[in-house]
Formats: sequence, structure tokens, C-alpha cells
Amino acid sequence: MTHQKESPRMAAGGGENFAATFDESHKPDTFRSSDKLQVITLDIRRAIADNNLFALNHTLRELTLSGADNIPAKLREFKAWVLWRATAINPSTGKFTKVPAYPGTKANRTGEQGSPKDLANLGAFDEVRAALVADPSFAGWGLAMLPQLGLVALDVDGCINDGAMPHDVGLITDNTYCEISPSGTGIRAFWTGEATNRKNANGELYAQKQFVTITGNRVDNTHCLFGEDSPATLDAPTRQELERRCASTTGKKSTSARLKEKAENDPYLQAIKRAGLYERAMSGGAHSIRCPFEEKHGDFGRPGGDGDTVYFQPHTNGEPEPRIFCQHTHGNDQDAYWQAIGFDNRAEGLIDADDDTAAQSDVKNARLLASALLKKRFVFEHGGRGWMQFKSGVYVICALGEAMEAAKGLGVDIIKNAPSDPEKFKRTMALAQRAMSAAGIKAALQLAESDPRIAVKPADFDTDPDLLNVLNGVVHLPTGELRPHDPAQFMSKQCPVIYDPAAAAPIWEKTIYSISNEDRDWVDFFQRAVGYSLSGYVNEEVMFFLLGVGANGKSLVCNVMRRVSGNYASVAPTNFLMTSKRDGESATPALASLQSVRIVQANEVEAGAQLSAQMAKVATSTDAISARHLYGRQFAFIPTHTLWVRGNHKPIITDNDEGIWRRVVLIPFDRHFSPEEKDVMLEEKIMREASGVLAWMVRGHLAYKQHGLRRARRVEAASLAYRAESDLVSQWIDERAIREAGATCAQADAYFNYRTWCVEQGLRPMAKKSLTSALIERGFSCGQESTGGRRRTYRGLKSAVSYGFEDEISNPFAQDAQD
Repeated sequence: MTHQKESPRMAAGGGENFAATFDESHKPDTFRSSDKLQVITLDIRRAIADNNLFALNHTLRELTLSGADNIPAKLREFKAWVLWRATAINPSTGKFTKVPAYPGTKANRTGEQGSPKDLANLGAFDEVRAALVADPSFAGWGLAMLPQLGLVALDVDGCINDGAMPHDVGLITDNTYCEISPSGTGIRAFWTGEATNRKNANGELYAQKQFVTITGNRVDNTHCLFGEDSPATLDAPTRQELERRCASTTGKKSTSARLKEKAENDPYLQAIKRAGLYERAMSGGAHSIRCPFEEKHGDFGRPGGDGDTVYFQPHTNGEPEPRIFCQHTHGNDQDAYWQAIGFDNRAEGLIDADDDTAAQSDVKNARLLASALLKKRFVFEHGGRGWMQFKSGVYVICALGEAMEAAKGLGVDIIKNAPSDPEKFKRTMALAQRAMSAAGIKAALQLAESDPRIAVKPADFDTDPDLLNVLNGVVHLPTGELRPHDPAQFMSKQCPVIYDPAAAAPIWEKTIYSISNEDRDWVDFFQRAVGYSLSGYVNEEVMFFLLGVGANGKSLVCNVMRRVSGNYASVAPTNFLMTSKRDGESATPALASLQSVRIVQANEVEAGAQLSAQMAKVATSTDAISARHLYGRQFAFIPTHTLWVRGNHKPIITDNDEGIWRRVVLIPFDRHFSPEEKDVMLEEKIMREASGVLAWMVRGHLAYKQHGLRRARRVEAASLAYRAESDLVSQWIDERAIREAGATCAQADAYFNYRTWCVEQGLRPMAKKSLTSALIERGFSCGQESTGGRRRTYRGLKSAVSYGFEDEISNPFAQDAQD
């Protein structure tokens, strides 16, 4: 398609915005995207219509990644890129809220644009591209419109219809870089140059503020192709025309005025007022209210007063939905709040049964139910946990049939939204009747399990090793920063503690110092070890052995660690690390239980127990672990756990190779507390300062990140001594053999000697090949006497006791000797 070049002012036709109706002289310009992009665009529109955030973010991410190479090099060279995700959808307008985040930290972009902090956290294009590939919770990337970039961007909404855009939109974007916006109904166009920020209902001009999403979904027509891989320069006439078209025609309301207007129509706020809990309006869409659970506040938490409990209107305080926050420690379960206030938000915007395709079917009801459950933050986990719901910042298993209870209200919701048209009303009532029957409820709930909007895999949960979920938010461990809860992070683990970085734990710190025998080096190492274990990284590949004979504080510190860590910690049977005969195909529930946890404790090693070097290496490796639940299928997972084993006895380790000993960190608990020193309530006293203990653990992680694990002197000495005394082969040589240069010993004779010694010591002997390898490691060699050609020997070793086995055939352990 060709056209005669016109000036932008000529093409305006007097229209005040880009969506004006054009006469015949301004017919729409047609263009076509690839078939794949057309399908993606339809999926985006469908996700918006269905109010499906998960599908919207997923589809937008696919669109953005597919168009990455189409973005001009001029734009890609800037270090001003951000990630973004959709957090709320308005199906009636077709728009959605976009929240930007920094590609390095994944933290939401807040504060002043262009500040030193902002500039330091903006990313290069390669960085933001890698971050989007790695994190499927984000929808795309965008460019911060910093003044120093010298860029101008035009955003025109609603100008694309059936593959066509208005003629003067195409004309004014001539020779720019122009692409279709994420919604699929508008365009973005870029120039180099300067302009003044402008905005009206259908067009916005960006030059010095906010960020602009970029997809690489180029508009394929003659107006938007350019010879050089950079946008055109914005000339003066075009700039004037753009600023005129995007200028606001009415005065813009202040933020406070708009929030006040929204408050008057907020059904949640009206319910609070009806319940007599409203106190006063605060700034920024916040309102001071009385907590409906005021009687539970007691004497803990902050003292009561104005602002202790706050209601935030939708789309304020960084949250798309209305929220109540209370500074007391009884929790922030939104459903519990609304139930106590007497507001039923169950049917709020959930069901729209007024459509010509409504039918009396379980499939239809399942779709409607899935929409309702999605708004109530239900998901179905297909790894065995089943229905889960996001409550108080964490996904919990619906052990009491919460999803079934929510499904019981589906029929009522359909009736509430029944259309007035008689025919449609009749069909809708039939649909509601089925949804209110026991069979219909069960069928809809079962079919909803596979709805892609709520179906999730085990691997979707707890994926970021740097994040720690707590009662009042999510701790970013590398910085110690507290962030708000986000259901899109899919966290099923949580510490049952409020995180306050300034909280103190004097009893805990005094106890640890006393347990260490007042050894500050030991205390600092122990804090780093606990802090390291708090994250999901296992790069150190170590296990901690807490060794001490009774009444020394081992159990106390382990119990406190486990209680503060909540379900991030678990307890495994000690015997899974010990030597036993296992069928390679048998279930390994102990290994399977390690998935997604951070701290795994194994208690009380029995005297004489022998550590399985192979199992220890598997359980402390960074490699994926293969496991199987009882009666379950084999599966693999990436380890996130650190092992903490405690006992009064050291497990026996027969292997002397570096592969096992570099993993063993022996922490001595040498202090013995007398009965007079024992405080049976000490653990409970420490748990009263649980916030302080958690802050101490987070500080330990920060210390680990700064200094590394760096073993304490006593820990290093104890670990080396443990290795020396575990060298059983050397002990056998010292007791039953003689080191003598030039001497020889029949291998069969030596092996019988060794096995006999192991039986006397109550040890499980290693195979002969393993013994031979161990002797070679200690400087001995193997040989074969020429006489008869059958007698294999060890050189440099002489058996202190001879059993007369001249060959392996006469050895009663002949089969073992050949293993």
C-alpha cells in the first residue's frame, strides 16, 4: 500500500484525539500481523475478558519474548529497562494495571524516577531479557522514559480494529519505530527528541516520566518501516501536533479528590461504616478504623489508638484489592475481617451468566466456579496437595473442605446475576438449579481442578531461594528488606513470626553465648551457619553435626530454630543417612520429604551407627535429587535444604575420601549444664522474643553473604579430629598389621585379618576392592608373586597374624574377597 506524504497537521482533520471518527478522505490503513501474533492477541483479549491475571501475564510474556529481536538496537542500548507484571484487570475497559520491577532484585520499582537508587537498579536489555526468561511471574519489559535518553513515546489506545488503524495515526507515526501495545488494541511509537508530557482520553505522550512497555510486535505497514535501526527524529511541527492532540481538554482532578470520589462508591468502606467501625479518613486512600477483633488485642503488640488498624481502598498502598491491616499480632486474614464486619464479598463481580451460550452443563458451571475460586485465591495443586487457598500471605491446604464450601454458593451467585430477559432467565435458573445440587457441586468442583487459570504444579511453589515468607510480608534475604505478600509468588512455606529487623532477643543471645562456653568465634560461626540455612541455596554442600553428651543445649537451639522457621523446617529420621541395604526401586519417603524445605533436622544418632557416604553426598549435593513417596511415582527436585544432625554419638564414617569429609562440619557442644542451672521454661521464654530470634537469623544470613561460612577454630579442630579418629583402616593397620618396607602380605590373608577385626569392633567391613583402594591411598601398593601366578599381595604391609591363606580360593570369604 502506498500513500502521498502529507504533513501531520494536514492529516489532523481538526480531530481532538486519535480515536475520532474519520471521513472518507481518512480511511483506515490496513496491516496484518503474523498468524502467531494474531492468535496471541486474541488470547490476551480473552484473558482480559475473563479477568484472568495468570493467563494474561503468561500470554504477554510469550508475546514479549517472541518479539525481542525486533526491538531496534537504539532502544536496546539504553540501561533503563524494567520488568513489569499485570496486577489487576478491568474487563469493562479492556485495561489492566502494570506494576514495574527492577530486573536484578525483582523488587517493585518505587520512589522517584531518575534518583540515584532508581538509576542504579535499572537494567540493561540483556539483563531484563534473562530475568524475564527465568521468572514466569512477569509479563514483559519496558523502558523508563528518563530525560537523558532523549526519547519521546506516543501511546494511542483503542486505535486498532480488525487489523486497521486510522489513516492519520499511521501518517503521524511515519518513519518511527511503531509497535502494537500489549492489549492488542493500541500502538506505541518512538521518536528521538524532546517533548512535553501530555495525556487525554485516547493518547498519551511520554518524554520524562513513568515507563513504556515494549513488545517488539511491530506494525507491518509502509508508514512504520524505516531504513536505519533507530526511531526518526521528532521535528517541530510533528511535536506541536502531538502535544496538541494529547493535551487534556478538561481540568484534571487532584489525587485526593479522585480518592474521595472512589471512597463514596466503595462497597467495602460502606460496610465498615455500617458496622460502626469507621473513625476517620487519612491520606493516600487510607482510613483509620476500629479492628473487628479488638477484644483479642490484649496487652501485646502496639498500644491501641488512631491508625492502629487501617483500611486501604483498592489500588492504594501498592495493592490492587481493598485491604485491612492491623498492627497487632492476631494476623491479617482478609476473609476473616470481612466476615466479622458482616460484608459478603463472595459474589462481588464473580459471575456473569447473561450470555447466549449459557447451558445446563457441569462444564459451564465449572468455568463459572473457576472464576469465582480464582477471585477467592484458590488453586488446585496437582502433585498431591489438592485444593489450596492463599490466606495471610501463604497458600495453605484446604484440609476442611474450603473449596467445597465456596462451591456451594455458586448457584446463589448465578441467581443474583440472572438477566431480565425471560429466555435467558429460564436458562440461567436451570444452570443455577444444577449448581445447587450435590452432584452438580461435586462435578463442577472436579472439572474446575483442570482449569488452566487455577491448575498448578508442585514445582510452581517456593521457587525463589532468596525469599523468606513471614507473617507480615516477605523478607528479601540478600538485603533484609521486607516486601508485601504477593500471591503470584506461590509461597506455601511461612515462618509463623512477625519480622522486625530492629527486634531484640536478649535471652536467646545470652543462651547461645553460654552454650558456646563464651566463645564469640563459635557464636559468630553458628549465626552464619543458621543464616546460610535460612535461604534455599545449598552451594556449600555441607551438613552440620551438633555433638555433645546431654544437657548441653543442642535440643534447645534446634527446637527454637524449627519453631521460628515454621514449615520451612522439617524433621527426618536419622537412619536415612545411615548404611542399610536398599532396593534402588524402593520408595524413599525421607528423601522425598526434603523437597522445598530449608532446614532439615535429624535427631539422636545411635551409638555405632555408620554413615552412608553415598546418601550423605546425595542429601548435601546441589544436583537434582530423585525420590519417591510411598505408593507414589518417582520424581526429581532441586535441593533447597541444609541438614542439621544432632546426637550424643558420632556416626562412623569409613570412607576417607575428600568428597565426604569436606561435607562434614562438626559443631561441638561442650558446655554441660547442671540440674541447678536448668530452666524448664527457657524455650518458651525465648519464643516470646521470636521476632528477635528471626532478626538474628536474618542478620546471620547477611553475615554469611559478606564473610562466607568460615568455620570457627573449635569447629575446624573438632572436624579434623573426627576425620582422624574415623580412619578405621589406619586403626586396623596399627592394631593388626606392620608397616615394613619390602614386606609383602597375601591379599586374601590381609582381608580375612581385616574382616575379623571389624567383627570384633562391631563394624561393618568394606568390600575387598574398597580396602585395596584405601591401602593404596595410604601409600601401599599391589603386586603378584611369580610363583604359581595366583598369589596377589600388598607391598609394604605385613600381617601381624597369619591365617595361612595362600590364595583366594582357600579363603572362607572368597566371594567377598572378589567383590
